Amino acid sequence: MLKKMPLYVGMHVLRMTLMVLVVLLGLDFMISFIGELDNLSATYSSVQALFYLGMQLPIKAYDYLPVAILVGILIGLGGLANANELVVLRAAGISLTKILSWVLYPLFALIVAMMLIGEWIIPELEERAEIFKAQTRSGGVDLAVHGVWHREGQDYYYFDALGGDGLVYGVVRYRFDAQGRMQESLHADKAYYNQDHWVLAGVRRAQIQTGQADQMQRIDSRILINLRWETGLTPELMRLLLLDNRRLSLQDLWAFAQFRQAQGLDVNEPMMNFWRKVLLPITTGSLILVGAAFIFGPLRSVAASTRVFYGIVTGLVVKYAQDLLGPASTLFGFDPIWATLGPSLLCILFGLALLRRVA
Repeated sequence: MLKKMPLYVGMHVLRMTLMVLVVLLGLDFMISFIGELDNLSATYSSVQALFYLGMQLPIKAYDYLPVAILVGILIGLGGLANANELVVLRAAGISLTKILSWVLYPLFALIVAMMLIGEWIIPELEERAEIFKAQTRSGGVDLAVHGVWHREGQDYYYFDALGGDGLVYGVVRYRFDAQGRMQESLHADKAYYNQDHWVLAGVRRAQIQTGQADQMQRIDSRILINLRWETGLTPELMRLLLLDNRRLSLQDLWAFAQFRQAQGLDVNEPMMNFWRKVLLPITTGSLILVGAAFIFGPLRSVAASTRVFYGIVTGLVVKYAQDLLGPASTLFGFDPIWATLGPSLLCILFGLALLRRVA
């Protein structure tokens, strides 16, 4: 009988985790659909909104996985504790470490599978979902992501939209001198990549010339059909710039961070998302440890609803701590890796302390 216990315990917790994940996805789907009702139009129907939200499900599953695992452990191991099965295992000489290993094997397989999905499927799926939504809302116009600012040296850019065909629509550039005075304002209808450089089309450019007295200014306005655009942005970097970098692959996040660093820009956000993906096993493992510590400790004999409550609260505290420490790393100058690793280490220390008291 004991030979079957590792599989029994592990699969029981895995089933509870998947059940919690399905419930969370269902609730999120309903709430998101209600939010999408405001966006419905003649071209963007409720069926298309449902299809768009369906494409978002794997992305949401990736986001909810740590909390789902924590709550799944609390429900799964909690159910075994209520049925006195954990007591029998302990009486048979099975250590806490051994029981934890039974739980960890299937859950880490789930984590690895989700990491592979996050690396290879989610980036492409996110882009396709946003393009589908933008196309349907715009009546078939091939637009994708809207509205982003970018800086290169003393040039400040705003890009209105990225087309699915690689075109960039609504390019605005403001150029300043070293003293912060505007030298040029440029508006282009679109930009396209021609072999090794960008070309701006439908250009309206206004150059501001300052006189010797630093008071006299003259504005020279011109309309150009095409203009060569010198920039460090490649089509791939342009795509990364206009997409939500939380959904990018590790390779794309690293390339995007290196580009921003070369431009002298802040790399906190892409690096924070990079480390959040890399450290997902540690983050989730710390929550597994806390969940197990709760079951063998203070939550051993409470109702299932209480365990779920504690699980959701703990998961949200860790998530919000990571979200708050991200901007704090820029403000106080510490490495973004600690925005993710710090809360996880605290969870590990807290879980080990609880388990040590029980042991």
